[in-house]
Amino acid sequence: MCFQGYSSHRTRTLCLSPLLPLEKAFYLANIIVFHLLLFFLVHVVSKEYEEVLGSNNFLEEGFPFLGIKKDVSDFEWTFWSHWASHGLLWLLLGHVILSWLTLHLMAQLRLCCWLVYGMWGIAWLLGFRGLLVMILYALASYVVSWWRSASACWLCNTPSRCGSWTHLARTAGHASMTRLVSPMLAAAQSSTLFWFLLFIFYLPPLPNGPIVCFSDFVAQVKMPNQRRDQDGLAWAVRRMSRLVCWWLLAETMLHVLHSSAFLHHTQLLQSLSPAVLGGIALAQVSFFYVKYLVLFGLPSLVMCLDGLKPPPLPRCVTLTYSFTAIWRTFDTGLHQWLVRYIYLPLGGSQTGTLRLLLASAATFAFVAAWHGGQKDLLLWAGVNWLGVLMEYGVRSLCSKPCVKSWLSAALHPLSLRRATGLLTAVATIITIWSNLIFFAGTHVGEIYFKMFLAGGPWVLGGMLAFLYCCAQLGMEWENLAAQNHKGSV
Repeated sequence: MCFQGYSSHRTRTLCLSPLLPLEKAFYLANIIVFHLLLFFLVHVVSKEYEEVLGSNNFLEEGFPFLGIKKDVSDFEWTFWSHWASHGLLWLLLGHVILSWLTLHLMAQLRLCCWLVYGMWGIAWLLGFRGLLVMILYALASYVVSWWRSASACWLCNTPSRCGSWTHLARTAGHASMTRLVSPMLAAAQSSTLFWFLLFIFYLPPLPNGPIVCFSDFVAQVKMPNQRRDQDGLAWAVRRMSRLVCWWLLAETMLHVLHSSAFLHHTQLLQSLSPAVLGGIALAQVSFFYVKYLVLFGLPSLVMCLDGLKPPPLPRCVTLTYSFTAIWRTFDTGLHQWLVRYIYLPLGGSQTGTLRLLLASAATFAFVAAWHGGQKDLLLWAGVNWLGVLMEYGVRSLCSKPCVKSWLSAALHPLSLRRATGLLTAVATIITIWSNLIFFAGTHVGEIYFKMFLAGGPWVLGGMLAFLYCCAQLGMEWENLAAQNHKGSV
């Protein structure tokens, strides 16, 4: 979806002139102060309205030693926390133990054990009827893949988006859809049925991701990146410790900052000050990031222990300053899947403006439908589509030699970078607003839109100042990452 996802790195940013050390320290200090101040305001109103939020079943008793209630209105976190405590963690631990034993005792049967254990895990989660449905659906998809028709592959997978299933079955259906489309469109007929089924029933990423493409999975399984035992154990302990810290941070945020509960109580939300509304938005976006560090981090850890290389974990949202960067770096596996199987087959950015518009519109339309297809999601996807198009247009314009030479003559590199930071701060405001619609619906989006209009210059100026600092540090982080990559090459 990032239109220059497969082009050279030089088109990604207008200017990456390094910042002065004092300026970097100033931006970092402002970001820390803004976070602490806004989170403190949210905590104060969370305590103030605890009874109101609790009466609507948005809160329940939390950790006893904290003496405060926990926000349980985030359905996704509550749902997966329930399943984690009811056997899902043991299921993943069983996969790790089985994989290690087969690797050291009967390596030739390791993949077969992955497949059998994955099927057993699906039967435990969805019942044997659910397992049978997935097997039959996988076999039908494998037969359809022989036709070498992309249209037939997509039509075959349409039913996985339909039906009144439980949330767990629906989530597995969404995951299996991306898994089925991937091998079918990757010419799975050249592979055996075993590889097809192994990819679909490989357990660690099946419940909730991350998404992996079929060709990448097969290549990594055939050439695993196995660590030596002593290095692998130390690495696994570090990763597990980090994962536990992310989980503790997420749980602490739910106890201290009831941002999700406020977003579900629109009448109360309307009565809050602009500063508190800004803090709630920041807290909710931050929690969403930490939540997916946990939800993607656990299966990614298991995949790494199997010798595979999962997609990178989400990038820190504080340092993500554009529509394009959000889509490229938050759910990297989904981004790669969309680019490979929707955007590029429909033309991408190399076949003219009309094909680019069609390919990008189809990509975002699929994302909206894949998440549920409601009006709120269509608006969210539409705003992001327009935002990515706008950023692509600006980058294309600024990459023209005449424009680049004019900008170089008119502005000092640092001045150009600061102007870029201001523009991306505006884009980030729109990104956050669209994500609030994704989190809680258009009614919450209307409340925040009215806040932008009625808040006056101090509200807008404060948001721009904070997001400008975030954008500058985000560009600095990209600059350092590019230098490190160039040095390693």
